Amino acid sequence: MLSGGSGDDWLTSGSGADTLNGDDGNDTLTGAAGNDNLFGGSGTDRLTETADADLTLTNSSLNGLGTDVVSAIESAQLTGGAGNNRLTSTAFTGNVTLGGGAGNDALTSGPGAVLLLGGDGNDSLIAGAGNDSLQGQAGNDQLNGQAGNDTLQGGDGNDTLDGGDGNDGLAGGAGNDLITGANGNDMLLGQDGNDTLFGGTGNDILLGGQGADSVNGQDGIDTVAGGRNTGDVVIGLPSEINEAFIFTAPWIDAL
Repeated sequence: MLSGGSGDDWLTSGSGADTLNGDDGNDTLTGAAGNDNLFGGSGTDRLTETADADLTLTNSSLNGLGTDVVSAIESAQLTGGAGNNRLTSTAFTGNVTLGGGAGNDALTSGPGAVLLLGGDGNDSLIAGAGNDSLQGQAGNDQLNGQAGNDTLQGGDGNDTLDGGDGNDGLAGGAGNDLITGANGNDMLLGQDGNDTLFGGTGNDILLGGQGADSVNGQDGIDTVAGGRNTGDVVIGLPSEINEAFIFTAPWIDAL
């Protein structure tokens, strides 16, 4: 057994069946191969795991490199490797960061606050019920915010973004992207490439950006604009279309 004591400790297991106990303080526990027991103790404790493997985290277990018992963990960070990894935390209620790394990865999170990072490859990112941040990064990615007020950024590649429920911010990045606000009052930005934007229900703001874009506000009282390219198609009632508005999106990396 490795115990942390009263401070803020970083405990790392070896290749065997180990027991890590954070005790007092805000500790970080890192598992490895073997069937480990990972106890955070008191404080706000974090679990980390990096492996080129499929990882599944719940409030009581972590399966992947081994079958680990987990207790008193408030947040977690799981990172894949070069392969095609599945990182799943649907049954973990704490805050979590899932990073796919290289490969075509599938990241699926639970109800807590979430950061999903696709990395290289054609990735699938599906958030839960919280207010989440999804970044597809390189590759042709699929991002689904589901419930909550989410921020979705496609990055490079031809991406598909769906905000789901809530008031979401969606930015396609480089590439020819398909962006759907779905339910809620959403902000959609196509950026570079020939993008297709659908506002969905709610009072949405849509801007195509660079490229020959198709912009459709759909239901609600929407503000829509194609951008500066003459090949844009803007669909909506005359009362909805405004080609000269200021679009500010502080949630995006760069306009």
